[in-house]
Amino acid sequence: MLNKPRHGWTDIEYNGTYLGCASYLDNVPLLILTALYERLVNKTNKFEVSFDAEGYYFGLSEIFYGLYAWKEGDNLEIISDDLCIGEDGDIDNIETVLRNISKEVISDIEENFEDWSKFCVYVDKELDKESYNKELQENTRQLQEALDKLKEQIDKPYHEMELGNMIFGHSRGKYPIPRGEWQDKFGELLTLGFDSYGHITSDILDKKYGKTKESKEGPIKFMDEEYTPYIHYFDNGTFMLNAYYWGDEEDLIEFPNFIYYPINYQMNFYKYPLRDSYANQELTYKQFCDMIDKCKESLVK
Repeated sequence: MLNKPRHGWTDIEYNGTYLGCASYLDNVPLLILTALYERLVNKTNKFEVSFDAEGYYFGLSEIFYGLYAWKEGDNLEIISDDLCIGEDGDIDNIETVLRNISKEVISDIEENFEDWSKFCVYVDKELDKESYNKELQENTRQLQEALDKLKEQIDKPYHEMELGNMIFGHSRGKYPIPRGEWQDKFGELLTLGFDSYGHITSDILDKKYGKTKESKEGPIKFMDEEYTPYIHYFDNGTFMLNAYYWGDEEDLIEFPNFIYYPINYQMNFYKYPLRDSYANQELTYKQFCDMIDKCKESLVK
């Protein structure tokens, strides 16, 4: 992807698509390593990176669930088909594509590491040899650190989002939650007054802990009548459980499906609990079980 740098320039291409020639005015290797790392760590971000070609910019952008190359001229021009589509016509998951790009970029930089360390460190009249060496040393350190972080990240197992959720759903988060025994454990909580989707089925719990949240987006028209979209959920101060919302109102979509208040653990799932689920923090299975047990205890007090 990153050709060997020469005279402060480097050609950038991906899967046979020429993107452009980037200038030393950008720290090209550090720029793309950082962008890839931040996207793989935080899946709610969109991947985007642009390069200075000294006269115009070009780059890669994640648009919806595809990856496109673009360049800036008189108008913004898309210069590639969706790069997630392989030669056989099959569509690869964006996460898979970005991991493949990461491996290719890492290989390209490590193959010419010394040249890349010097890429945006240049000698001018105001930069003496001592200052140059100091700047080069710092740039080398930052580059190696960025390489190590990205290599560590792509070595971690990852969860591939369900296609239905990717296109139509709104379950997103930094940490994917396994199903299997995790789902079985969460199911123990559901048997105490909820259906398999998370709706309250116990009249006693509903009367005591049921809450309603109306959309701030206001009334909508349906079947010649107006009504304000809302969600009805459970909240007893220890945990909150909110069934998956099927509507389009952003403020209701963004409301978590589950919160355990003592540690502010927030979870979102697709359609029903622990299907394509994500959380705002990572727990071990034991910590997850302890949390669910505390939730169960809060129902029988």
